[in-house]
Amino acid sequence: QVISSTQSRVCALDLSGNPVFQDAGQQGGDNDDGDLQLLMSLLRQCVNLQVLLLGRTGMTDAIGTAVLLALKHLPQIRWLSMSCNQLGDPTASALSDVKKTNSSLKRVSMVYNGITDDGVKC
Repeated sequence: QVISSTQSRVCALDLSGNPVFQDAGQQGGDNDDGDLQLLMSLLRQCVNLQVLLLGRTGMTDAIGTAVLLALKHLPQIRWLSMSCNQLGDPTASALSDVKKTNSSLKRVSMVYNGITDDGVKC
């Protein structure tokens, strides 16, 4: 268990600038999905989370999509930053799906990624 039930009152999580996912998906990388699983476990426990800042963490589309799927279960999330990563159109599409089920998400930043005009249209 990442945090205790008394700590589930976390309302903001800022991992910006931490290369959490820098080696994810690379042959011989240290993370081997461990960091992603740890983050997913943390997000499942933080039901009151309102702010999630994941800029400059080395996130790829596979990780970005997984994080966005977890947001479907965070009814109070208001602000999400995934800027300056390695995200593309698949993550933009996943964001579109999240917005259909989570009306509390009002502020999203995904600048300085590889999202094309097609991804923006999602």
